[in-house]
Amino acid sequence: MMMHSCVVCLVAIATVSLAPDRAFSQTSSPSSLELETKIPLGDVKGRIDHMAIDLSRRRLFVAELGNDTVGVVDLNEQKVRHVITELKEPQGVGYVPSSDTLFVANAGDGSVLLFRGAEYAAAGRIDLGDDADNIAWIARPTECSLVTGAAHWR
Repeated sequence: MMMHSCVVCLVAIATVSLAPDRAFSQTSSPSSLELETKIPLGDVKGRIDHMAIDLSRRRLFVAELGNDTVGVVDLNEQKVRHVITELKEPQGVGYVPSSDTLFVANAGDGSVLLFRGAEYAAAGRIDLGDDADNIAWIARPTECSLVTGAAHWR
């Protein structure tokens, strides 16, 4: 099924994350978040999966599982600026600011592909074998760890 997907409440969450100078109340009221805008992702087949954010460039990375792509959304311009193609069921995405690297976990072949910089240049591959799903970035003062469903590496 072909459908148009939108980043809906994600933009509201990203706006909260990108605005540390704002004062927010600590209420648990459901009305604390408000929809700010919708950003069309284009023709995404199937579903989207995990997302990651590059705060300095204000980019949102969206794993488009059914398309075998990752969409790169420019939050300033509110549109898709780039699409990373030739992936194999991308599910997890994680962005590491200190190395300017995007990590993409591919469930289809069990790999994690690395892309660097504003040009998304291929920067490496880690073969996990299976269960390449979500990616969590854990930052510590002297190291960076990434965790997927199958592995943890530093």
